[in-house]
Amino acid sequence: MKSLLINFYFLLVLILAFLSTVSFLAFNLELLPYTLQPVGEGLDVYHLFHNYFLGYINPKVFESGVIGRVCGFLFEPSYQGWFLSTNFFLLSKGIKNKGYLIISQIIVLLGALSSFSTMTWVVFVLVFGSILVFKILALVGLSGKIANICYGLIFLIGIVGIVTVVDQDKLLEIIGPSSSEDRTNRLDTSTLFLLTASPAQFVLGRGPGYITKNSDRGESNPIVKSLVENGLISTIFVLIFVIYGSCKSKYYMIANLLWLNSVVVLFTPLFIVNILVCRWISERDDNINF
Repeated sequence: MKSLLINFYFLLVLILAFLSTVSFLAFNLELLPYTLQPVGEGLDVYHLFHNYFLGYINPKVFESGVIGRVCGFLFEPSYQGWFLSTNFFLLSKGIKNKGYLIISQIIVLLGALSSFSTMTWVVFVLVFGSILVFKILALVGLSGKIANICYGLIFLIGIVGIVTVVDQDKLLEIIGPSSSEDRTNRLDTSTLFLLTASPAQFVLGRGPGYITKNSDRGESNPIVKSLVENGLISTIFVLIFVIYGSCKSKYYMIANLLWLNSVVVLFTPLFIVNILVCRWISERDDNINF
């Protein structure tokens, strides 16, 4: 049963990635008709272009023109980018034939990049950079736990350097138009809730929906959202589930943890299924090796 679900899951990933690329080309080259439709209610209304077979397109204005960013059937480009970019790093665990694997990786890579989500590009750069770091560590004779510790230190130093040394305005200018400023404002609001929380509220949370009910914006970082609304204990258990479920697929895990700083997918059924499929693949490989 698990094998059937795993095969169906990868088929779904490939189909959505293929449709994502087709949708990107069809909209931006005006090959197929799309209808402008409002999606959502009240203040949270998005005006997206829709095609019955290819899903939604979010138009993004750049200095050089307008690019149609693919949402597909996941409502936002960032959700589309998360789903396809993370599963790109899971393909090698599920597809053993090298020829099929290369073709599948090309399809999923193009589909993920068609979302034109800034975080998609950032995740690919950081994870490919992580792969390079681990290869260098292996070349100098480090592997296993020692390599993981060294990687963690390098990653931490890099994050601290970006936050404390790099000019944030210039960095955002290099990245281009994105929602990073809005996400920073959301994070500031949530940080205030954490700093003013009582010990009980910090440990047990303030309750579901607290951020939205008590501010004019939600929180786009699901870990921070969980800390505010569900508390420290619940958040730790959730992160243990994520890491335990994906630790044997290292680069997939890194990609997912990076995305958990950007999109609120932590408690969605698709995210949970994603982690479970990763775990099932690891268990299957362990049984085969045994």
